[in-house]
Amino acid sequence: MVKTLDHDLYQSLEETYHTLAMPLVRELRDRGISPSDTEVHRFLDIRPLGTDTYLSIPFADYEAIAPTFLEAYRRHFGLEPSNVPLELVNVRVEMLGRGGVFKETRSRDRAARTAPRPLETVDVSFDKHPTPTPVYHRDNLHPGCCLDGPAVVVEDYSTVLIEPGFTAVINEYGHLILEQQDTRIEKVSTRRDPVMLEVFNNLFMSVAEQMGTTLANTAHSTNIKERLDFSCAIFDRLGNLVANAPHIPVHLGAMSESVKAIIRANPPAGGRPGDVYVTNNPHRGGSHLPDVTVITPVFGPVGSFDPAQDKRKDGPGGEIIFFTASRGHHADIGGVTPGSMPPFAATIQDEGVVIDNFLLVSGGRFREEELRRLLLSAPHPARNIGERVSDLRAQIAANNCGMRELQRLVDKYSLKTIQAYMGHIRDNAAEAMREALGRFLDGRPCFESTFEDYLDDGSRIAVHLTIERGSDPPRTHRAVTDFNGTSPQLSNSLNAPVAVTKAAVLYVFRTLIDEDIPLNSGCLDPIEVRIPKGCLLNPSPDAAVVGGNVETSQRVVDALLGALGIAAASQGTMNNFLFGREDDRGKQYYETIAGGSGAIYGHSGASAVQVHMTNTRITDPEVLEQRFPEIRLERFAIRRGSGGKGSYRGGDGVIREVRFLEPRKISILSERRAYPPYGLAGGRPGARGRNILIRRDGITENLGGKVERVVRAGERVIIKTPGGGGFGRR
Repeated sequence: MVKTLDHDLYQSLEETYHTLAMPLVRELRDRGISPSDTEVHRFLDIRPLGTDTYLSIPFADYEAIAPTFLEAYRRHFGLEPSNVPLELVNVRVEMLGRGGVFKETRSRDRAARTAPRPLETVDVSFDKHPTPTPVYHRDNLHPGCCLDGPAVVVEDYSTVLIEPGFTAVINEYGHLILEQQDTRIEKVSTRRDPVMLEVFNNLFMSVAEQMGTTLANTAHSTNIKERLDFSCAIFDRLGNLVANAPHIPVHLGAMSESVKAIIRANPPAGGRPGDVYVTNNPHRGGSHLPDVTVITPVFGPVGSFDPAQDKRKDGPGGEIIFFTASRGHHADIGGVTPGSMPPFAATIQDEGVVIDNFLLVSGGRFREEELRRLLLSAPHPARNIGERVSDLRAQIAANNCGMRELQRLVDKYSLKTIQAYMGHIRDNAAEAMREALGRFLDGRPCFESTFEDYLDDGSRIAVHLTIERGSDPPRTHRAVTDFNGTSPQLSNSLNAPVAVTKAAVLYVFRTLIDEDIPLNSGCLDPIEVRIPKGCLLNPSPDAAVVGGNVETSQRVVDALLGALGIAAASQGTMNNFLFGREDDRGKQYYETIAGGSGAIYGHSGASAVQVHMTNTRITDPEVLEQRFPEIRLERFAIRRGSGGKGSYRGGDGVIREVRFLEPRKISILSERRAYPPYGLAGGRPGARGRNILIRRDGITENLGGKVERVVRAGERVIIKTPGGGGFGRR
């Protein structure tokens, strides 16, 4: 039973403990049935005033509540809460009734005097070698029977395999009891083993997935909590990507550069125990300013490394053994328009607050006051700072979760084993990529291809791709991706930082690997990426880049897939839609809208999906309208017939129509409104996207691909997203 306090009753813990908590506990207790064998457990759900996530602690005397909560908070978030009052949210009472004891009857079967005879003997492979294994029927086994493994026991509805080293005994009640003969646990070697490689692949990915779950559960903004616009990953002590959860490709391919930038900026080791850093600098591994990355060093014992092999030593308190990091798209980080994605930005200062190597947590202390000053320091400061702070706390908690899980793995397998398998996973990724390049060559000594695609302003993205068969196949296969011929840096926001371009290259070549391995920095080892300095894919530090992350990255992917000849163009845009109050007060909203994916040989494209470099959800209509009552979602439907025709059709885009009940300043940053998604091998292009405004008088206005304007109450915005290109002639 749970009693939630009404909104107008939210008060500090000190004010509510006696006036509200105690009466509620008595009320909930009295409403339950409380026989003598029932246990009653009481809990308080508490959070720091003004935050979104509460923690449950056992009901206790008032003096014990605050220390208990603070300890739980430190354990969950890895830092001290800000010096604000505590708030009581829920009072919960649980009543647990004890169950009765089921009394078993002894088996009537007499104990067997002789060992049962097997039905047959079959070969079963243990450790790759077939072993003769007897097979018994369950009905022939009586109390007292003892079978040493290996053995197989079959019955009508199940089969039990008794492995070597185990014994099966039939007890007096007729139960089959398995006991391990040798309880020694074999130590995992640091040498590469194919079975343990798969185990550690999944262990490391599981850590990143748990980080993502923690982030989604503790975040405040719709953008992170509902749309899941975030990514989590773990890195080795040098900042190389080890494993990630299946989050956002444009984040994951670039995050390693952010971690390495933090290492370089904080000699000798990259931080101290209890430190956490935050950055969003696009020219030091960031993607664009709203994507804020929180990086946490994970420490191990002193003496973990050989000084001759690793110069980055820390003082007392241990040495850095890993890093955990989370990147979340914040709904606003400043800039000239709400949502921090101005379609007509000319410099990076127009896009918001640049954060470069900021110490977010120092020795376990959350530097909230300093953070707030930073977010207000830019020419166009961040909006809704309380939400920014809450989401950053959630990212810290996610990193802390990853740190705890990695330390558990170290305790179980040893640090040397964990670090060895991080290296093995990276080597395995490089080998898998070389093998994939060999399969793509299909006997050819070399593959060369040139491809061009164009942004809507006519800027060219050119790529020359070379894949070469090595002299010692498959260990020396390699590829060169050369973007020479790409247009110079632009005066708008469609420039893409180098880290984003490399993330697109990593994503495309990873699709060639037909194995379930983590997206890993080793995948890029056999691939050389050449990006001319000064082009729109390698701009200057002052260049605007917010559109390069979301739009240009998609077009780089399309150009690479076109050069490989394996897929028609997908929608080639994320259809970024944002709105907020013109006076910069209140909340901001941001979403990317799905479209059609390009067809490939043998398969039509998917409709209404987020493609390639994005992997976010769309906000549920109920959640959207509850969080933002100033709008109504009028229509969200598949845009039938927008996919390109061909032997295999491109996927269809979508139609998203929003009615505004109050005036709001909107921004739309989109592409493929002039150049349609190309078809391949004779397939037709997909339909171009359209952005439309329906005025209150019913007049329709074509907004174009880049929009920044105030929408009045009663007006509707309709976004029609592109379809994917078709593959093959019909």
